[in-house]
Amino acid sequence: MKHIKTFISLTEAISLADARKATEIFIASGGKQRYNEIFNGKDRLYYDLADTFNTSYIYNPLENQVKVALENSGYSIVDYNSGIASKKGDEKNVFKIQKILNKIGELDLKNKMDADPLRSSSTKKDKMIVISRHGVDIAGQSTGRNWVSCKEINASNGRYVWTEIEKGSLVAYLITPEDVNIEKPIARIIIGVYINEKDPENFILYPDSSVYGNYKMDDFMDFVKKWCTDVNRKLSPKNDGTYTISDKCYADRVRQININDEPFSNIRGYLGLENSYVQIARKELGDTKNIFKYIEEQESVLKERDVFNLFKKIKIDTEPIYYAGFINENPYQNIKKYLDKYPNFFINYITALDYNLISDKKKEHQIRKALQSYFLESEGPDYIEGFKALLTWESYDIPLNFVRWILL
Repeated sequence: MKHIKTFISLTEAISLADARKATEIFIASGGKQRYNEIFNGKDRLYYDLADTFNTSYIYNPLENQVKVALENSGYSIVDYNSGIASKKGDEKNVFKIQKILNKIGELDLKNKMDADPLRSSSTKKDKMIVISRHGVDIAGQSTGRNWVSCKEINASNGRYVWTEIEKGSLVAYLITPEDVNIEKPIARIIIGVYINEKDPENFILYPDSSVYGNYKMDDFMDFVKKWCTDVNRKLSPKNDGTYTISDKCYADRVRQININDEPFSNIRGYLGLENSYVQIARKELGDTKNIFKYIEEQESVLKERDVFNLFKKIKIDTEPIYYAGFINENPYQNIKKYLDKYPNFFINYITALDYNLISDKKKEHQIRKALQSYFLESEGPDYIEGFKALLTWESYDIPLNFVRWILL
C-alpha cells in the first residue's frame, strides 16, 4: 500500500482504485525487476532534453584551444563544462582548469574560458524527459492530461493500458524541470515491446509513431528513438530480424520493426515508405562510406525530404563515429564530388556531424573551405554576418555547432 500511495501522491491523473490496479499488475508481472540493467532499481529516469540530446556533441573551438594548452603541459580535460582536468595517467586527482591555465601562463585562455557562453548554456535546463516503467505512469498516459486519446482509461481502447503494463511497455513524458512528479506533462510517447518472430526471448523497445500533447518539435521523438536504440544494445544485443508488438498492446502505426544489415540499397524502404513496418539499421552501419553513392543511384525515386529524413534517421540509428564514416573513409576528392553535386544534401548531412570525430584535420579544413566558398558564391559576402547573427538565436532548430565550425 505504501508503494501505491507514494505514486498516487505524485500524480493525480488517475483514481486511487486505478492506481492500485496499475501497481498490482506492475508488481505481479515482474515490473520491479524488468529492465533493471537500465533502471537500476528506479522506476523513473530523468534526462535534460537540451543537454542530453541536442548538445551532446557540441563543437566549441575554445574548448579545443584549452585542450591543446593543457595537453602541452601534461594535463587532460575531464569535463570542460565543469572546468575539471587531471594529470595524464592520474585520473583520480582532478584540478580546476582555470587554475592550471593561470599556473602555466595562459591568462588569455583563462579569461576566455571564464566568459565562454557555451559553458553556461550547457547547464541551461529548458525541458526534461522522464522515462517510466511504473504502472501508474503507464495507466495515466491519456487520463487527466491536457490531450485526448482513445487510451483514456474509460475510452474505447482504455483496456490496452493494463496489458501494456503487463507486457512491459514504457512511457516517456516531456516535462518542465519543475514538474518532476509529472503533474502537468507537455507531451507523451508510448514505448512498446517488440518480440522477435523467431526467438521469443529476443526483444527490443521502440516508440510508437504518435506524440500526444501540445508539442510540435521533433527533438522529443528523436531523443526517445535514440534512447531506445542505445538501451536495446544492453537488453537485446542480438538485434536481428523482424520484431512484432503483442496483439494485446495498442499501436497507432508501428506494429512491426525490421532490423536490417544493408539498409541503404533501398533508401525508401529503410525510411518505411514502402513497407508497413519500421526499419532500423545496425549500429555499425559500415556502409555510410558510400551513402552519397546510394543517393546518386536512387536519385530518380527519392524526393528531397527523403534524403533529409535519411540523414536524420542514420543519426538516430547509429553511433556518432559511424555517422562520420562518409568523411573519414573517403578521400577528399570523393567528398568534394558530392558536395558540388548535392550541396544542400551535403550541408544537411554535415550539420549533424560531431566535428571532433573527423580524423583527418587537413581534410576537415578542405571541406570547411569548400563550404565557405559555396556560401560566398550562393549568399554573397554578407553570409558571414548572417551566420554570426545566428549565434544569438535561442532555437534548437538552428545547427549552432555547424555555424561555429563554418566560422572558424
